[in-house]
Amino acid sequence: MLDAVYDEPSMSTTKRYNLHAVKTIVQHSVAPCSAACPAGIDIPKVQHHVCQGEFLSAFETLTLENPFPSTCGRICFHSCETACHRTVQDDAIAIHCMERFVGDLALNREFLPSIKKLPLNGKRVAILGTGPSGLSAAYFLTIFGFSCDVYDSAPSPAHSSQWCIPESRLPKTILNMEINRIREMGVKIKCGHSLSPDFANALVSQYHAVVVGSGISQSMTFSQCLGNGNTTLHGALQTRKHPRRIELGNVTVELGKIPVLYGGGWYNGIQSISHAVASGKTAAISLYAYFDTGSSAIRESVEISRVGNGTAQSMDIYLLGERSRASSCVVAESDIDCTGFPSAVRVDPLYVESGFVDDGKKMMEQTFDTPSALAEAARCYGCGYTTHGKKQC
Repeated sequence: MLDAVYDEPSMSTTKRYNLHAVKTIVQHSVAPCSAACPAGIDIPKVQHHVCQGEFLSAFETLTLENPFPSTCGRICFHSCETACHRTVQDDAIAIHCMERFVGDLALNREFLPSIKKLPLNGKRVAILGTGPSGLSAAYFLTIFGFSCDVYDSAPSPAHSSQWCIPESRLPKTILNMEINRIREMGVKIKCGHSLSPDFANALVSQYHAVVVGSGISQSMTFSQCLGNGNTTLHGALQTRKHPRRIELGNVTVELGKIPVLYGGGWYNGIQSISHAVASGKTAAISLYAYFDTGSSAIRESVEISRVGNGTAQSMDIYLLGERSRASSCVVAESDIDCTGFPSAVRVDPLYVESGFVDDGKKMMEQTFDTPSALAEAARCYGCGYTTHGKKQC
């Protein structure tokens, strides 16, 4: 296992607007919204930083677990809000809009997150597919010190996302800026490659591992990839002897000549972009465990990085950050002390000028302005993070 990669500053126990006095307990725990988030984001910590006006810290908290905050803040199904305990008092926190606000603010202000990378380990990984699963795998693998090349048959990265989602909902400018941030980490994106059997065979001899995140452009089953149908991946799988399969929920690992990991939408039933990000993260953790310790460590590494009772993994937990020292217990409604939290209905997002230009025109989008974001973040109970619960899990 890794030594701690970074140190977190000590947490403040006072909200910016002094709405309540926090009742501390010995050990932090998991917020229900974080357990319900497929990407495993530490949502109360994001709200805390926004409430304090610490927008760079909020952005770093987001991007430690998700490289696409602006994109997810527009098109994610935000299951986190369904789990929010604030609904008992009035309305769920607008987590979806907050992620979008922080992500857009970071793009506008050109924030550079200080997420540290491990030294290069000499291992090269080929990734098939430039959708959110493949690009997320490249992002997290780069943090672990791998060199990543991402291949796609489309003329531009995330082509399916840009083709399937209306511009009014996901502007190409936003998605491309977030992809460029992944490029700036050193990830090489190579489009226009036909993923033929010969091409796949060549990857096996040139790379130490292959990650397949082929998206939702076609319906495929795992049995087809094993040779019962005509697929472009058949050649890659033929080169391996005595494969062994490890099922991890949203990722399947095949061990043979080299490890091949299957994520994306065509096999594992990816439901949203957050699920796709989660599959990329699981692939990265699995590969790091494989090369660091061996195949026997894969399942354990995925389990120890799990967020509460959910299915998502956390990079912060795996890298022995602040969340690794927390209890895995999910905060229950009975743990919440609402003293000092007056009823305050959800702050509605406004139609504001986003600051992003598309075809030479300024775009009007429904999002928070800064005062609205501060007010909405102040409504958050801080479950698990500020740990003002009545009892310890």
